[in-house]
Amino acid sequence: MKKTPGIALVGIAFLIGILLLGFGIKNTYELKKETENYAVTEGYLSDYELRESGSSTDRNYSYYLTYSYVVDGCEYTVTTDYGSGSVPEIGSTKEIKYNPQNPEEAVIAGINGGIIMIFIGVMFILISGVFIMGFLTNAGVFEKCPIRVFDLFIGLVPIAIGVGAFYLMADGFSVKAAFAAGGPFALIPFLLIAAGVFIIAKMCSEKKIWMKLMTLRSKADENVNIAFILNPASMPDFFTAVFYCAVAKKDSDPLHKSAESLI
Repeated sequence: MKKTPGIALVGIAFLIGILLLGFGIKNTYELKKETENYAVTEGYLSDYELRESGSSTDRNYSYYLTYSYVVDGCEYTVTTDYGSGSVPEIGSTKEIKYNPQNPEEAVIAGINGGIIMIFIGVMFILISGVFIMGFLTNAGVFEKCPIRVFDLFIGLVPIAIGVGAFYLMADGFSVKAAFAAGGPFALIPFLLIAAGVFIIAKMCSEKKIWMKLMTLRSKADENVNIAFILNPASMPDFFTAVFYCAVAKKDSDPLHKSAESLI
């Protein structure tokens, strides 16, 4: 009974993530359809507005950026529909899409409110997914799986969050733009990605995981070692040993013991 509130909260967080992801995809798709016939021009950052949100004891500040663009000699402005944590250099350029029939109707190419909603939704899903995967693992759902699914998921979470954070920070995948916008904080996405890769690499490097992945036997005859068919002599000693361990029937098998010494 004590676990019920926790499970309920995880379920609610997961559903919130699904809803945010759905609305974000919907908004992004509708915006794409709406602007598919828009003309493209270059705008420049001309102004910004600092807005406050939150309670009186916990104030949050974000910048809404205004870009100016010129169409047929007339200047127009368009403002981001999301708040930014930093302000790019005044005069920095951005691609603007505008309605040729009414140039005042315009959007800033790249990140928009829908994409941010997608990112937040994915974060809710991934973080709540960690707990869900933990529940399933404890219940023995993945016992027969050749890899540790929970560890794999734990590794993928920081990678996904890191890639998403980098994209939002750089408004794309430019390293230069990321450091220009976030300064030293631009290192955080890279650290998250590195942590995720390390977790997955560590999991894959463990002998038992390799042995399960490499357990290949001939369908025609279980006594035929696929390792010999694949000519292990052409492989590095480590992988040869892994194959030998994989196909050996028992730990007491001399082949298994000799191969184990190479790992």
